[in-house]
Amino acid sequence: MLKTSDTLTASQPDLRFVPAPMPYERRRSPRREFTSAAQAVHFVVPHGYQLLRLELRDVSDSGFRASSPEPLAPGTMIRVRVAPNSPLHQATVVRCRPDGGKFEVGCRIAYPLAA
Repeated sequence: MLKTSDTLTASQPDLRFVPAPMPYERRRSPRREFTSAAQAVHFVVPHGYQLLRLELRDVSDSGFRASSPEPLAPGTMIRVRVAPNSPLHQATVVRCRPDGGKFEVGCRIAYPLAA
């Protein structure tokens, strides 16, 4: 193991220290930038729902990040439609934080949004 007190000579390779990945990073597939409007159905009571317009920011095979006009509590189940007449995808909110006058939400999905 190379220590910071070790010196490198011209015959040794130029080694660079690279920080370890963040310990809380659990993503299994890479994010892809994807900017698009989407419609979300938020079931707020047993027999009622609220329609939300989301702005998708990026997607991966297991989830997406979006901007929402309303806060959504982690654990909340929503259904998301990316394009008119496209199927609804069930998603679970995993995080929500204020972002200017809106809220940034991260959601986990069971199936990819697009093939």
